[in-house]
Amino acid sequence: MENRYNEMDTFLKELMKSAMDGEKVGDREVYDKLKTFGMSKEDYTITEEDIESSTMKDTKIGDDKWFAKMGIISACRRNNTRFVSWLPEEAKKGINEDTSQPLIPSTQYFSRNIEVPYFRKFLHRGVIEYSYEFTRINWGKFPIKLYIPIGKKDSLNFIMNLIYFIEDSDIWHQSKLASDIRTDDMVIRVYTQEDAKKIIDFVNKNKGQTLLETNPFLMRNGKVGLSVDGKQSFNRSTAYLIADYIEECKNNGKQEEIGLEDFRNYLQERYNKIYEKGEDIDTILNYYHRASNERQILDMKVIMEALLMSTDPEKDASDFLEYWNSIYGIEKNKEFKAIIKQMLYKDNKDAFTGFPELPKDSTKAIDENREFKERYAMLEEGRRIQREKVAEEYRKSEAVRIEQEKAGEAEEKRKREEEIRTRIEKEGERKKAVEKAHQKELECRRNDPNYQKRFEYFKELRNLATEKGDTVMTNNLNRLLRVVGIESDEEQKKSNEEQKRNNEDDER
Repeated sequence: MENRYNEMDTFLKELMKSAMDGEKVGDREVYDKLKTFGMSKEDYTITEEDIESSTMKDTKIGDDKWFAKMGIISACRRNNTRFVSWLPEEAKKGINEDTSQPLIPSTQYFSRNIEVPYFRKFLHRGVIEYSYEFTRINWGKFPIKLYIPIGKKDSLNFIMNLIYFIEDSDIWHQSKLASDIRTDDMVIRVYTQEDAKKIIDFVNKNKGQTLLETNPFLMRNGKVGLSVDGKQSFNRSTAYLIADYIEECKNNGKQEEIGLEDFRNYLQERYNKIYEKGEDIDTILNYYHRASNERQILDMKVIMEALLMSTDPEKDASDFLEYWNSIYGIEKNKEFKAIIKQMLYKDNKDAFTGFPELPKDSTKAIDENREFKERYAMLEEGRRIQREKVAEEYRKSEAVRIEQEKAGEAEEKRKREEEIRTRIEKEGERKKAVEKAHQKELECRRNDPNYQKRFEYFKELRNLATEKGDTVMTNNLNRLLRVVGIESDEEQKKSNEEQKRNNEDDER
């Protein structure tokens, strides 16, 4: 592709040709051309092959909401990267804690009754209230804006790797991803030159990723575009300025003079008239802006200075970063505020004093960023200590609970064993009582003449069965007689011998 300065020159001449052919060349048309600069239909048309390679099966052919369905949802899952959308209205009411199921806003919103694609915003993954405090205290400052034109090829992998890198590098940021494929589909705001350089180096050294080109009116470092714009949009403001330039050239018959050099002269003259002479202020107040007139004047001053630098062939990204360093914090500069009020509300007789010269070596950005990170680190350390304290208390309570459970189990076991011993003892006593009663009953029966006759009868039957060799009858009668304590002859003989041995043992 042509170098950036030739690209800008060609862009302006083609716009002029369109205007002379009767086409409308307003700020909206210029903006649309900037966001699709250098892109072919193939670059933003989604094909079946693209869907298959991305695994986004729910994407439809020709769907221009490529990143809306893929990038931000997947990229924000790791480490609870915090994000919040501008849209829809219900998304503004709170914070969605579950990053695996992010809010999906509508696919459009309206600005001055014009439908435009939306961006999804995401922040540093820190403690969520601290991430939003970081956003709040930096809203209105002039962070470095890094534009990364990702394109559709292998975009999910690139987005995730880039966000992983930003998070792992502890870069505090405010970022957004567009719903569709464009030259500014990913924008990352950072607050120190060091953080900007880390991201730029990562993107430019990334191998195997085919990135698109940013629009040429952004200062470029490799594939990364740089700008600064405060509460406004650099690209949208650039579109206003270009559209005004085209209109002026058309009305004044300067079609042949149009080009980058003439545009720079136009821009410089307009800047001098507004910010050095205090004239024609209404020409920039008529542009759409998101804040007060005072802030519009300040933001447009910064944007025009950045645009003059990015269109200067003698300047590069390092010059731009030095310029950014000098303007950091000017939104709180009392002299600047007083001069802006003078521009808006001065009496025609009052002389315009102009803006003071900015310092060249401001460390305010570095100092503020370091202070914020130190405060966050202190908060994290306090929370870590609190977490450890809670964990230690939990461990102690668990140890006490386990000991109590063990003691309770031991007591239950002791009680069970005691109950078993008691039952065994009671059962032994019962058996002894039963045996004693049985022996007493047997003794009574032995001494009863009627029972003795029966016993003698059974003995004779037993002897008769023994003589006849009727073993079954003999055994049955032995069992019957044994119940009442009468033994057979053999048992009696054994019993007598055993008794004799016992007596001999006792005598020894």
